[in-house]
Amino acid sequence: MPVAERESINKAIEQAKFSQGEKFDQKYNDIINIQERAMAPLRDTVISDEQRSKQLMENSLPEWEQAQRLAEELKSFADISPSQKKKTEVITAYIRGRQNEIKIINSITESNARALKNIDFSKQRKEMDVPQSNIDLTKQRKELDSLVNILNTQ
Repeated sequence: MPVAERESINKAIEQAKFSQGEKFDQKYNDIINIQERAMAPLRDTVISDEQRSKQLMENSLPEWEQAQRLAEELKSFADISPSQKKKTEVITAYIRGRQNEIKIINSITESNARALKNIDFSKQRKEMDVPQSNIDLTKQRKELDSLVNILNTQ
């Protein structure tokens, strides 16, 4: 039997010892399903930045808010395994990170739209500034990657 499969079975056995373990897994899977829907605009390569931003604000952000409510429910579970408790902490931070990411993307999109309206193409700038929001987005995505790595090892 492969090591990963054996570890997965051992985890399931360990979590079965806790009365709320199965209910935790169901709620956690609901969060994963919400994530799939909420991430759709980021995976869509056909839509414009403006359309993406609109979908993120109108569809994805409410989805993440629903995921946040489920994560809050997970925090109330007392009889779960230590790894499930850790997952609750990490998934809560991950959800907050995704919400922040959407707000940063929206800010960048709005900023870019304003800049395009005011650009004077007859004058070229010698040096382009990197907006703080782009730096914030890069930092946010690195943090999200770190959280995903932690979740994948739980």
